[in-house]
Amino acid sequence: MSRKQRLLAGDDAYALWKRGAVEWNRWARQEGKDWEVLFEGNIPKKEEEGSANFENFVFTGKVNFANATLLNARFKNATFQGEARFNGVQFKSETDFANAQFIQPVSFQHSRFEGKVYFPQTKFKKVCTFAQAQFKEDANFKQTIFSGEATFHKSKFCHYASFIEVLFWREVNFQDAEFFKNCRFESTTFHKSANFPGTVFRAGSQLVDCDFEGITSLGHAQFHADTSFELSTFEMLASFYAARFERQATFRHSKFNGSLDISRAKFLCIPDFRQTALGHHVTLRGATIERPIEFADEDADRLRRLKEMATQSKDHELEQEFFAQEMKAARSTEIPEHLHTQPLMKLRTAIRPIFNSKQFGKVRLHLIGELQRRRLVRLLRLMPNYVYEVFSNFGRSISRPLIGLLATLLAFSGVFQLLAIKEGASWSSAFVYSASLLLPFFGFARNEGRLAREALFGEDYHSAVLSLTGFTEGTLGLVFVFLIGLALRNRFRI
Repeated sequence: MSRKQRLLAGDDAYALWKRGAVEWNRWARQEGKDWEVLFEGNIPKKEEEGSANFENFVFTGKVNFANATLLNARFKNATFQGEARFNGVQFKSETDFANAQFIQPVSFQHSRFEGKVYFPQTKFKKVCTFAQAQFKEDANFKQTIFSGEATFHKSKFCHYASFIEVLFWREVNFQDAEFFKNCRFESTTFHKSANFPGTVFRAGSQLVDCDFEGITSLGHAQFHADTSFELSTFEMLASFYAARFERQATFRHSKFNGSLDISRAKFLCIPDFRQTALGHHVTLRGATIERPIEFADEDADRLRRLKEMATQSKDHELEQEFFAQEMKAARSTEIPEHLHTQPLMKLRTAIRPIFNSKQFGKVRLHLIGELQRRRLVRLLRLMPNYVYEVFSNFGRSISRPLIGLLATLLAFSGVFQLLAIKEGASWSSAFVYSASLLLPFFGFARNEGRLAREALFGEDYHSAVLSLTGFTEGTLGLVFVFLIGLALRNRFRI
């Protein structure tokens, strides 16, 4: 029998399908393995009612649905023993492949699923491709098993996508795929490479409790909403090179047993790497984290963890940057409970109608006084933080404390000239005396400073104002010299 005679197509294939699963399977067992089946056009036909029901069908040979239109397709418990092609198929209404088995390669390339689609517990034994497929409604792949390579290259998921408890035994490719709504890869296992380069997640994405046992690539991926990798394990290289996170990214309790690469990644919110285990090198070079207008709760703690990661990777520049942001975040997010003012402000609002009455006068005064006290204590508590920022940019600036040192020298030179009691006291003497107090550890300070003091005030002159002024300048000099040394140490890691 020629190959052309072994093609079952058109009305013949349609007629056999109409006879139901029992008749179809009887034919398939007897001679179907030697035939290639081709379904064309609309199933069912436009003038007929019903659905494309292939439940419990067994396809022993090749089957091709390419460019067909299937209404309310039902392939539940179907078995495909030969190669199956669904390229360019339009699946109208719902589509159900629950518990179906594909023994040989299958292709859904360019397919269009216009209703909800179900692939729960479906088994793909060989290569499976959904490249450039479109899922207009929910796509459910819960507990699906991909034993061969799987590709979703440039596929589009327009609604919720579920890959919960899925097993990918070989490489999986989601390159340039788009998820327009929430997607979940919860408890999913990737035994080989997981490739998501250029993938776009436009809504929330959950890759929680996943096992990435091969190389994981999310380079240039875009996350437009909150995303979570909590409790996931990365056994080999995990690359987020040049990825973009526009909302909160969470990696808490994840394990990176291989290298972690987040170089050139961009975070518009502070990522959460707390309680992560890092087994190997972390690459942070070129990563940027946008400074938020307002810090959120726990941002300071998140920044501490990022600082630890930068320290571990020997990236001293980023380490200092994260430390500076941590100091700023702590101002507004880590306020001791006894200094919170918000509860008192809510109390004032609650009793506003009687707040100004005479019988509550003492309560009013006490409440206002407590508010002012808490604000003052908070201001005093934060003062060193602000001073540290202004005068040294949190230990990163050499020029700021140097300018402060020179300004102090000149300012106190003028003060000492004004305080001088001897006639003809020169500004140069005041300058030398100010320098000796500001920099007492230099060799000239003792002798030149003593002579300058005598030129200004004479011998054995004592004054509380003079002593206090000298003590103030010496303290400022010590602070500025320390800040210069700290900046040098941070700059060159002395």
